[in-house]
Amino acid sequence: MVIAEAVPHILIGLFGRKLVARVASFRALAGIEAAQIPVIAAIPWLWDSLGLAGIIVVIVIIGTADSLSDPARASLVPELVPAEQLRAVTGLMDVTGRLTWILGPGAAAALLAVVSTDALFLIDAATFAVSALVLLWLARRAPETVVKPDTPEASTEGRAAEAAPTARTVARRYPVLAWAVAVDSLGQAFYGVISVGVPVLLTVQLGLGVQAFGVVLMASGLGAVLGNLAVGNTPAPAPGRWLTVLCAAWIARGIVLVGFAFAGSLAELLILSAVASALMPLGDVTLGTQLGQLPGPDRLRAMTVYTAGLDIGCMVSMAALPLLVSASVGAAFTTAGLVVAAAAGALLVLTASTQKQHGVPGGLADVPHPLQNETGLDEQPRPGREGVGVVDHR
Repeated sequence: MVIAEAVPHILIGLFGRKLVARVASFRALAGIEAAQIPVIAAIPWLWDSLGLAGIIVVIVIIGTADSLSDPARASLVPELVPAEQLRAVTGLMDVTGRLTWILGPGAAAALLAVVSTDALFLIDAATFAVSALVLLWLARRAPETVVKPDTPEASTEGRAAEAAPTARTVARRYPVLAWAVAVDSLGQAFYGVISVGVPVLLTVQLGLGVQAFGVVLMASGLGAVLGNLAVGNTPAPAPGRWLTVLCAAWIARGIVLVGFAFAGSLAELLILSAVASALMPLGDVTLGTQLGQLPGPDRLRAMTVYTAGLDIGCMVSMAALPLLVSASVGAAFTTAGLVVAAAAGALLVLTASTQKQHGVPGGLADVPHPLQNETGLDEQPRPGREGVGVVDHR
């Protein structure tokens, strides 16, 4: 199931840059949401008629829709707020996603106590209709700011390339940010050892059952929400220090992963789970804010590659980590923690040494990389937006 959902994300993320650019508008996103309404409503019928094959088809369809809408939505949101509010909005989007994962299964279980399965999926389909209406409302009030390929605004080859730049082009413009995305994707993959390893720790090493796992999930959810609220409502790192914050967060997360290997009681496991979840928003919001500061087309491509990287990491971790955990759960946590901390530390040392070599104050990661405008002159990307984000990135 995980692979069936991840494959569309990976394929579109790596090879569908022009397709994603075409749906980078609130109106197009509304259409994607509306198209999923009959699919969600038909899940009970598909299960009865086709069984597992029908569910896999639904997962692929939803995965394809998400692979198009997730990066486009993330790229459009920064245009709606002033630059100084971008970090807070990024934190809000992050905590919304976390609450969905935490509250979604419980809400579904509560509804199933009072409605049938068929009615539950009809309710779910109705939420997609609400989402489509909200996106249509935004489409009428938000400016179109991203030039799409194969449109009059992007009629020339050069402008079309700028409207849907390749991942290599964006990485060359922002090399430190590209490495930060790579390290973050690696970290997210190894962080999946918590999902795989904690149930083993509870049952094998501590001799506990399902109720204890539920308590651990509650601690993780509480830590994630509290961490997000703290990060989203604190000032952004000083200029040139965002990479330090990101790497420090991953080093701390790596240390916590190693701590899981030595957890000898439920109390210790609860503390580690809460701390591990509380540290997640620190890096995620910091990196998301940096990605949100890129110019429109570059931001869209960076967001697309970032989400594809997360899905690749998720698929690899779900395939490889169970093997490591089955061999030795303690060794799995220790290996994951050391790899994560070492990767983050290496990036921090590398950028610091490069900074010293070039004599760059404040951190190499904030040095703008020139874009070539239509006249052939160097043009620096603008990191912020004024007012309500009416920006013409053409």
